[in-house]
Amino acid sequence: MYSDRSNFDWSTEFCQNPNKSAPTNSADLMRSRRAIIDNGVPVDARLRVEEMIIQVRKGNLDPEILHKELEAWQLFDEYQDQFFQALKGRRLNF
Repeated sequence: MYSDRSNFDWSTEFCQNPNKSAPTNSADLMRSRRAIIDNGVPVDARLRVEEMIIQVRKGNLDPEILHKELEAWQLFDEYQDQFFQALKGRRLNF
């Protein structure tokens, strides 16, 4: 759309219409069901945690990062069995 960024006026494009895409983004999130809250936690966060568990199991992610994510969402108690299973079966790649 703007091939020459030097002529792009950020103040006009974004500052005057900062939420221009918000209705579209919100509708997209609701359609994908990722914005839905499940027991106080967005579904998107749960999907991210589940992907992180897979990555820990494969050895592609430091378990400490997963642990911090679980604690941040106060989900460790709910996911602790999966967390420890991922540690038990993981391959070390990092």
